[in-house]
Amino acid sequence: FTAGASYFYEGNNETFIAPVTLNVPEDLFFMLGDADNNRYISAADARIVLRISAKLEKVSDDLMFKRCDVNKDGKITAKDARSILRVSAKLQDSFV
Repeated sequence: FTAGASYFYEGNNETFIAPVTLNVPEDLFFMLGDADNNRYISAADARIVLRISAKLEKVSDDLMFKRCDVNKDGKITAKDARSILRVSAKLQDSFV
């Protein structure tokens, strides 16, 4: 994940702007609930999590597990899918 930003400094009647690039390892930045890793939380993510909880689909890696386990109880269950669906429908603001 790469993020761009500008650094702005104003002093001694001078203005200095320089581009800044941050390279962050992907495993440090992920969106909780985004099972398909497309940067959006939707009903499709809830469906994936529900299929994983029913053993119809497998978790591809540790990062996917972290994205899917929204209540952070160490398991991927229908409760996680329900929370993801509620967030995607804007019935709740965050994963609690």
